[in-house]
Formats: sequence, C-alpha cells, structure tokens
Amino acid sequence: MGSPWDTSLAAHEEAERNALRAELDGIIAHIYGMTEEEFAYILSTFPIVPQAQRDAALVAFRAVG
Repeated sequence: MGSPWDTSLAAHEEAERNALRAELDGIIAHIYGMTEEEFAYILSTFPIVPQAQRDAALVAFRAVG
C-alpha cells in the first residue's frame, strides 16, 4: 500500500490547482474519446469557468493526444 496522506503533498497554490485541473480535464476528454472540436464545444458551455482555464484544458488535451 502507498504512503499515508500528507497535506504537504497537496496543491496549495491556485495556479498549481488550475494546471492540475486542466491536465485532468484534457486526459478525461481523451478517455471519453472526444475530438478536440467536441471538447472545445463542451468547454464553451461553461461560461463561469474563466477563459484561461478553458484554454489551458485545450492545451492539455492537445498534449495528451
């Protein structure tokens, strides 16, 4: 089994959390078999998500594929 949880391992800074979220979003879009166009459309339906976060998710999606 792995090591016990330690809060020092957590992403405490907002920029780091946003980067991790974007990376996860891009990976998950690939897991679901989305095209870039489909993923971009889905991201566009979340107007409360900052554009920079949506752009980062697309960049992450491209990096995975």
